[in-house]
Amino acid sequence: MSVNVNYSKSTKGIVMQTQIYRFFDLHSGGYGKTPYSHLYIEAPSEEMATSLFQAMTGCYPYHVTCECCGKDFSVSDDVSLDQATGFERNCAWDKYTEMYVDDEGDLAKAYGIEYMTLSDFLNSGKVFFLPYETWIEWEFQDDQARAYFDAVVQADGYGSYRHWMKHNS
Repeated sequence: MSVNVNYSKSTKGIVMQTQIYRFFDLHSGGYGKTPYSHLYIEAPSEEMATSLFQAMTGCYPYHVTCECCGKDFSVSDDVSLDQATGFERNCAWDKYTEMYVDDEGDLAKAYGIEYMTLSDFLNSGKVFFLPYETWIEWEFQDDQARAYFDAVVQADGYGSYRHWMKHNS
């Protein structure tokens, strides 16, 4: 269930509430569907985030590649990018506010797992983030979403997305 409580974004005078939608590749069928294990899309609804995700990757996140493995992606939402990425960045968990805190968590300390700042995490080349401000002005969303995703995949050193898919599926 999505509750739009995140940011108020103003575009051309229209205020839009957005959420961060997380698409986690479950490697159904034994292989990854994108070069990234986590893709984050800021959007006003899950339907819009799913539409952009599908246009960029050519994958329907609720598709089941393998019956024993389940669906291809886990889709969840959160109030902010800090919160949506908190677990993967090994942030501390505040049990009173029930939110991640931008600091090294107990598990990271206990197991020597590296804590990452949000900036370092986003620049690691292992995750993809599509902010609302980037896509809201696109006139042809499907075409521009695909082109944007391909450009980021190439910039992160994976070659073209089609080339990556050919060699990794």
